[in-house]
Amino acid sequence: LVLTGLLLGTTHLVGPARNREPSVSLAVVLGLAHGAGALPGGSDIGAVLVLSAWMGMKNDLALDLALLLSGATLFVNFFSALLEGMVLPDVSPMMLIMGFVTAFLGATVAIGATRLLLEKRALSLTAFWVVPLGFAMLAYSRAFSENLTLVMIPRPG
Repeated sequence: LVLTGLLLGTTHLVGPARNREPSVSLAVVLGLAHGAGALPGGSDIGAVLVLSAWMGMKNDLALDLALLLSGATLFVNFFSALLEGMVLPDVSPMMLIMGFVTAFLGATVAIGATRLLLEKRALSLTAFWVVPLGFAMLAYSRAFSENLTLVMIPRPG
């Protein structure tokens, strides 16, 4: 996330977006960037937004494409984990539901804020949020990794 934040900051240096649709080769490059951004610690949506800004794609189309790619990735990962037997933290079902609701609301607000920043050509400002978030995630993972217990859910069938 720290690297993604720094890359988002570079979008300030890019000229205005051209009014064009992505070509097949650009779509392949964006797909590869999305895949690389999905690695631990990366931001798949951030990777697609940065590359599309560098390549002059329309901002609203770039965000829609990034969200579509992320939705497909989440869908595949969810069903893959379901088939393999999910590993969930040892928390109550109510806490798990609250986590899902909070994540959904947070994502909705983040998408709206990103759309607003893209309209104002100020995507680089997200670096001021993503870089500290990356450092906070590193601190949280270090602080909580010692006391986390996981529960294995058996595979269906």
